[in-house]
Amino acid sequence: MRASDAQPILDAFGYLQHGLVTSAQAADSGVDTTTMTRLFQRDVIRRVRRGVYILAGVAEDSLTEIRAAWLSTSPRILGEDRLKDESPIVVSHVSAASVLNLGDITPAVHTFTSSLRKQTSAADIRHRMASIPTSDITVIEGIPVTSPIRTITDLAKDHLDGDQLHHAIADAIHDHRVKISDLAQALFSHSHNYGHSSGEELIAESIRRFPADASSTEASQFSALVQALGNPSNGVFENPMAALNRELHASILKSSLADSYMNMARPIIGSFPDPP
Repeated sequence: MRASDAQPILDAFGYLQHGLVTSAQAADSGVDTTTMTRLFQRDVIRRVRRGVYILAGVAEDSLTEIRAAWLSTSPRILGEDRLKDESPIVVSHVSAASVLNLGDITPAVHTFTSSLRKQTSAADIRHRMASIPTSDITVIEGIPVTSPIRTITDLAKDHLDGDQLHHAIADAIHDHRVKISDLAQALFSHSHNYGHSSGEELIAESIRRFPADASSTEASQFSALVQALGNPSNGVFENPMAALNRELHASILKSSLADSYMNMARPIIGSFPDPP
């Protein structure tokens, strides 16, 4: 195929995939390997990874590498069509944390999870096998990624370093506005691995270490509230905690998470003094 005939085909794929096209997609559309090589030599396309190229006029961004790796896991299928798969391949674990900006994690490999077993010869790709309900998947610029709560739960299950997990939890609270009761419940079975008896305590420690306003006030007050409420996981304070979460998320984390909790807790559980 002539290069002039091939370029519009590659442009069409690039338009739909943030500038990326796989060699398998090109081949299925009639663009042979020789033509791809000529286009590469003429700087019409650039190689991102084996079998995946980016159009020369498209600037790479922070998601280019993970997107290229994801496309390479099913290289013949258009990215948007893969979002409809019954068993999608989803960016997960440390790779999901990186995409979601949870903590300060630089993945050594690209990690994906699917309910079907997958194998690869790529040294920088790792496949995990697990069921992921649609409620645990979010789409970031065309890439399926595990939700913040699912991502943090997977990291805790993998026994991620404590400081890194605390950072990820704090970012999920401050930046992603996750529902605290849901995150606490998801972390309950893993909290003992990090020296805590409940998900609420683990969250409180995370906020103490990584407060939104660079002070420990919100964390100490939140911790006091957790102690005053007891352990919400036992269901005794289920309704008050639900009320707190509804009120809190109406104006979540604008300045001080714990101050909001304390102010809303008093009418529900009675007045108690702030910690010294």
